[in-house]
Amino acid sequence: MAIRFVNLLFVAALLAVIAGAAAVAGIRPAVAADENRVALVIGNAAYKMGALQNPVNDARAMAAVLKQIGFQVIALENATKPEMERAVAEFGHALTPGSVALFYYAGHGLQLNGHNFLVPVDAEIGTEADVRLQALDSDAIVDQLVAAGSDVNLMILDACRNNPFEQRFRSQGGGLAQIDAPKGTLIAYATAPGHVASDGAGGNGLYTSKLIEAIRTPGIPIEEMFKRVRVAVSQATGDAQTPWEASSLVGDFFFSGPTTIVVNAPVDRDALYWQSLKDSSEPALIQTYLDEFPQGAFAPLAKARIAALRSPAATAAPAATLGLVVGFDGVWVGSYDCGPVPGTQIPAFTNKSRIFAIKQGRIAGVLRWHRKDGAIGTNTYGGTVTDDGRVTIVGLGVYDSGGKTYRIFHSGKIVNGELTAAGKEGARSCTLTFRRAPPEAAAAGQPTPAALTSIAAADGTWQGLYKCGPSGQKLPGFEATDRVFTVKDGRISGRVQWKRAEDGASGQELFSGLIGNDGEVVIVGSGLDDSGGGYPIYHYGTLADGHLTAAGKQGARTCTLDYLRAPAP
Repeated sequence: MAIRFVNLLFVAALLAVIAGAAAVAGIRPAVAADENRVALVIGNAAYKMGALQNPVNDARAMAAVLKQIGFQVIALENATKPEMERAVAEFGHALTPGSVALFYYAGHGLQLNGHNFLVPVDAEIGTEADVRLQALDSDAIVDQLVAAGSDVNLMILDACRNNPFEQRFRSQGGGLAQIDAPKGTLIAYATAPGHVASDGAGGNGLYTSKLIEAIRTPGIPIEEMFKRVRVAVSQATGDAQTPWEASSLVGDFFFSGPTTIVVNAPVDRDALYWQSLKDSSEPALIQTYLDEFPQGAFAPLAKARIAALRSPAATAAPAATLGLVVGFDGVWVGSYDCGPVPGTQIPAFTNKSRIFAIKQGRIAGVLRWHRKDGAIGTNTYGGTVTDDGRVTIVGLGVYDSGGKTYRIFHSGKIVNGELTAAGKEGARSCTLTFRRAPPEAAAAGQPTPAALTSIAAADGTWQGLYKCGPSGQKLPGFEATDRVFTVKDGRISGRVQWKRAEDGASGQELFSGLIGNDGEVVIVGSGLDDSGGGYPIYHYGTLADGHLTAAGKQGARTCTLDYLRAPAP
């Protein structure tokens, strides 16, 4: 368990901080009359293990500045954990959609498994296991920002001090982890994530004093303002301390000057997703955009595109709609390699359980994952393959805890039977090298498929007998009727929670797949048991004579299925 200690100035609203200093200079920024500006400012210094010099002074200076520029300020000094928790709740209740939100924290902090914890003055931390019980997870503040839907959130982590508990822990070090924060957030660190900064010898910490000086200068966009702070601190420390920022702001922000505080730009959170599939000729793939962003900026275009593709003129020639790129059909498996998450201790990984289905130029896949630090989530993939082998894969990852999401985008090509691609999975850079998996012997005996009059002919709910053989000598075979598939526009999806009678183990399986207008079926899936073990699933099959039949693998088991479509309600 890696744990690092820091004195942190965590300001979830850098915006407010800068605006605060502008007021000290007697320059008040233009603020909309209905703008809700709320700040939570905490300074902790009176620790049992030894007092800090500057946090309370820094917090008082910041609170005074913010009040002068129109913020409603919730201020705490030398707070206990219950006091901090109550203040965070009050802060969240005061925020409304469109608010300018600011959270400022000066005091000790800990990094544990990529999470930052703010340390109350009453904390008694003897071991690493005490941290989650004694300190406040900074994600609690981020959760308030997400729930409120505030427009501008700024986070400052200042004066990262050495860990006074390091002799009690197995691991040592300093610095804070990079924070995964919502859209419209600017995070500023007093020094680069993972590094430490001095407490300072003056009335205020070095970083805060330079920040206040910059805030007092009117008419500077926020990104430029922090660049000036970075230069000033770096020069003052001989490059020993270099401030660092990360931003997902979607408009310009000024703490002071003649402009409004927030200049809203068109919402761009869905732009990458839309750009990756807007030229697709498959309605189902474009529908994935509407499923994710029903009120998105490109929703009208997506609806119009789907309507055009489903018009009589377009559907008269199914080959044109689907592309009928049959040379790449099948199940593709291989090596999926991603680098570490920048600025965190979340490591790189190589995964050989990811699996994609390709059918007539379409890609589908799903992954149920469990990370070593305990995080659990799901990745859902879609994509296209052109007749010359160019590949585009888009996806969405969702954490079970907190519902955080991240975008997935890869592009590549199939050459000589090998699919190679590169791109992003959230903040990670990834590459993949896949090859087609041959059908199992059982799958090769499937009946001859029957051409469908249209892909929509298979739409509906399918259910029947799902039968799997034993897994070596360890687990017996089973028969189940609870694995239900939903088919829409040639795409298969399904989910099942399972529990094994023999040993009480439980888990979940997710299914994805594709049906071609030639009646052939490709199903892929991902299983995850309660111990964190994952396994891939893939089946080849056909749709003929009202039956969906398939055979293949579920982990080490050999399986078959025979499904019928349920009557429409």
